[in-house]
Amino acid sequence: MATVIINGKRVEVPDGSKGKDLKEMVPNSGEGRRVVIQKGMDVIDVEDYKDYKKELINEKGKPVKITTIPDRTKGASD
Repeated sequence: MATVIINGKRVEVPDGSKGKDLKEMVPNSGEGRRVVIQKGMDVIDVEDYKDYKKELINEKGKPVKITTIPDRTKGASD
């Protein structure tokens, strides 16, 4: 079982968790926000059907931070 940091708290993530499971664990992940994994200065978008195991620890073996950021798409029009 891996551990990640969500809202400053360590949360255990069951083995075999998909991206959609990670998204459900993060509060305020609604419309207009995207869930990302922060690994140092790198930001990785969480995809619904991808398995996340290696991405949940950094190169030093510490848990990564999972958070939301605003979804800002330049040049898009509705």
